[in-house]
Amino acid sequence: MIAFACMLRSTFNRNIQRLPLNSKPSTRKVSQYFLFAVAVGGSVGAFEYWKLMREHRKAIEAEEHKWDYYTKTLKTIPGLSTGLLVPRSVLQNTKISRSIPGPTKLPGISLTLFQYQTCPFCCKVRAFLDYYGIPYNLVEVNPVFRSQIKFSNYRKVPIILVDKEGEEDLIQLNDSSLIISILRTLIVHSGSSNEDLKSLIQLYQNISYSDLSTKKEVKQVVNRYFLMFGDTIGPETYKKMEQHLIDERKWRQWGDEVFVHVLSPNVYRHFGESLRTFEYFSKVGNWEEYFPQWERLFVIYLGASVMLFVSKMLKRKHSLKDDVRESLYDECRNWLKAIGKNKMFMGGDKPDLADLTIYGLLSSIEGCEAFQDLLKHTNIAHWYYAVKECCKNNAGQHEINLKT
Repeated sequence: MIAFACMLRSTFNRNIQRLPLNSKPSTRKVSQYFLFAVAVGGSVGAFEYWKLMREHRKAIEAEEHKWDYYTKTLKTIPGLSTGLLVPRSVLQNTKISRSIPGPTKLPGISLTLFQYQTCPFCCKVRAFLDYYGIPYNLVEVNPVFRSQIKFSNYRKVPIILVDKEGEEDLIQLNDSSLIISILRTLIVHSGSSNEDLKSLIQLYQNISYSDLSTKKEVKQVVNRYFLMFGDTIGPETYKKMEQHLIDERKWRQWGDEVFVHVLSPNVYRHFGESLRTFEYFSKVGNWEEYFPQWERLFVIYLGASVMLFVSKMLKRKHSLKDDVRESLYDECRNWLKAIGKNKMFMGGDKPDLADLTIYGLLSSIEGCEAFQDLLKHTNIAHWYYAVKECCKNNAGQHEINLKT
């Protein structure tokens, strides 16, 4: 495998180093690289899928609600909640990449985040944890082989494993927006009620329905952006907060459904940029430290090849402008316009979950050319670096009151 990686790197370098930084390799050469990458990636994927089918996981018992379009009724059926139980041996056999300290200790709970350092959704979860000063362990996942999450049927990141004192199993949380909603709800209840994590998770139920246009069954958690206050606040207090909570949910969802889709096409516009982006990912993610050399090179060149074509598909799918930079600038201006001139943050004088969402997503490209261009062509810098400073200083720790 080492010989293969060296040969692959040599082949790419001979072609790429002959080109100016901003030039594009020929369509034929890119196609050859892409077909090769697809063949190798397909083989790896098939092997991972075979291993995955051998896995068996336990689910936190819950009910699933299924909408029947024909009878116009909501059926309640046995199903999975948004949390899974996994054996403690998973963490015992996992190498922690690094630990992030913080002043806000969740009572009897420790968190382990499985991530890609520059994944926008992982950056979003880290922004939330850092802002509130919640300590956590990090496990850097190989983006191609994903051997670090072989324990999970859910094959995306971020994943958080919650280790709760006195519990037989770990609790697995998936999906960045759900992770943030559940943990923020836990913080609310940790200060004023006896609700535990398992009971709170069951407030975030899967809803299944048939998409008549595609004839496929769709599963989603319809309240994934909601915070579940229960009886922790009174009706008058909630009424004062209601409009802000509505706006917060709206812009969190906008981040996931609109803003994130202008990022990838802006960092993989052509092969030279795609390769430099993955070299940056390797550097900022400390891949040299966490992965063998052949594995690191494999990820860089395979990833650069595949994401070049994925970005083209995303550009068409989301109807971005021919110059995708303009789409990036437009969405950032839309965000700043929504904040308004009289506020520092969407949350007013302090970041809210919408601020942390957009900041986290955008921070994933901070070291790329697209980010520098963005600073030159928009006024995003003042807001961006203000949120970054708040996260660095764990500013949100002063907003919460945990039971000891």
